[in-house]
Amino acid sequence: MTQSLFFNCVVALTLTALGQAAHASNVSLPCAAPAIVKERLSSAYGETLHSVGMTKSKFRIEVFASETKGTWTITARKASGLSCVIASGEGFDVMSRQVAVLSD
Repeated sequence: MTQSLFFNCVVALTLTALGQAAHASNVSLPCAAPAIVKERLSSAYGETLHSVGMTKSKFRIEVFASETKGTWTITARKASGLSCVIASGEGFDVMSRQVAVLSD
């Protein structure tokens, strides 16, 4: 199964807002080498990489999730190579690529 276009758009908009808020408030995010972050998310939560994307400011955004546990984590990889956790939670669900069309 793959994630829907709608989900990817929501993630992109959320990440843009989170990135701007974190930058504006000088928030310190938990960061580590990508291999360490990936291993920790896998061993602690059973999460695997589900999708990736690039921001205009050249951050690589990664969405990790566990379909069995329902947990998810969003990371941003900086140009320096460090991956930073920017959001996490529960209730992850894989959706089909079909996006429902809402009528007026």
